[in-house]
Amino acid sequence: KLVLLVETAAEALSILSDEAPKEANADQFVHDRAMRFRDLASRYFSLVNDIQFALRSHTHYLTREASITSSANKIIPFKTSTFSQQKELEIWTAALDTMSQRIAEIKAIGLGI
Repeated sequence: KLVLLVETAAEALSILSDEAPKEANADQFVHDRAMRFRDLASRYFSLVNDIQFALRSHTHYLTREASITSSANKIIPFKTSTFSQQKELEIWTAALDTMSQRIAEIKAIGLGI
């Protein structure tokens, strides 16, 4: 999925750098490119969500399994810390804010504001 994410981002960026052909209708060209960019941006953010979900799921699974395994084997108990989860929440919240701002910027550009 990471490769697809990078490919999608590259394709979206290439659309932004394309020049309109001389014989084509400029307005139609811009509209088509804007729609294609919107589709690619949607796919990009969907992939980001899928990747984030997978990473969170794996992290929580590993945390849960490590605490069960160590206590069952009577080894030094695994100490879970809520600090890491709080830090993760802060990071994801900041990332969401940044992405929301970027989406608003892209939307403003697409609407010509």
